[in-house]
Amino acid sequence: MPIADKTIQKLLYTKATAAIRNIDATIAADVYALAMEIISSAVPREFHVNIAYNTLTHFESAKTRADDEYEAKWRILYWQCDDKPVLDCNDPKIEEWLQSLGYDYNNHEVYEDFQKHSGYSKYHDLSEKFGKKYTKIIISICRQLHTDGVIEQKFGRVLPILICDSILSCGPLEWTQQGNPVGQAAEFERWMLRPPKTETPEELHERLKEAMDINWEQKNWDEMSPVEFYKDFIDELVFGYTSTSVSAKRLVERNEFPPQMTGSGEWHRLLSGLTEEQIDLLALKLLEERQGAIHDVLAQLTYRVDSGMEIMFNGKPVPTQLSGMGLHGDYIGRLDENDRWEWPET
Repeated sequence: MPIADKTIQKLLYTKATAAIRNIDATIAADVYALAMEIISSAVPREFHVNIAYNTLTHFESAKTRADDEYEAKWRILYWQCDDKPVLDCNDPKIEEWLQSLGYDYNNHEVYEDFQKHSGYSKYHDLSEKFGKKYTKIIISICRQLHTDGVIEQKFGRVLPILICDSILSCGPLEWTQQGNPVGQAAEFERWMLRPPKTETPEELHERLKEAMDINWEQKNWDEMSPVEFYKDFIDELVFGYTSTSVSAKRLVERNEFPPQMTGSGEWHRLLSGLTEEQIDLLALKLLEERQGAIHDVLAQLTYRVDSGMEIMFNGKPVPTQLSGMGLHGDYIGRLDENDRWEWPET
């Protein structure tokens, strides 16, 4: 018989309450918001929630790094990087709950099914279904933290609890709205609902030129530790010589493509019919496709590492997946220039 969701909600609520009450009292007075960061996975037992918070002091120091003060205040990327309490699924009761719901599959089963069906896996649908259930539980926990006065008792005032879908994103706005008293997260809501920034053709062209302006950097391998080697490997794919798409670079620089690169005149005929803005958009898509290919290769490496493969550097094992979301997760986190994940201190 399946374990009731309410049982798991009570368990996670108890853990969340203890974690919040354990926040240093000297810091609590400076905290202006909390966050529940839901870290998802193709495998439900790997779901977990980071309990984050930010202080007004840290917000002030982050203003110079963000696009504006609201970005610094409400985007989790700019919050404090201290160790965060984690609500994970590594609990016997939660494991029993997952098994009772039919979510007791593992990474190997997901990968095998993915390969068998040429890119589609039934487990991805199951994971999405579980994610909705798990998010609903977290939303209920946030409401209960407010209703029971846990937040007000700890911080001396009511604070909003942001509910995010990953370490890098803010998640659907309605999650936070559902998890807080009406109007409690009003400033966050206004920031989320801000009009999107528009980019002029000139700005797009300059951004692409900057992205293509890559210099080869000689590495001093002997002085690197295994973790520094790994960070450099990922950052090279993000910022370095290997991140550049030759085709996109030629488009941005308005260079001719030699015949041996295209095989026919069709490519030149296509380009001759495009405007300058359309050429830049084509270059952007070529760059995005290259990044997608890098992502997929790193995802494959992640599976191999999870299956027992070890990466070595100077005879020592290389730590990977520092974000907890795979080598491809580290790459994507470092790739987003507007919401870049920072490497943890090691």
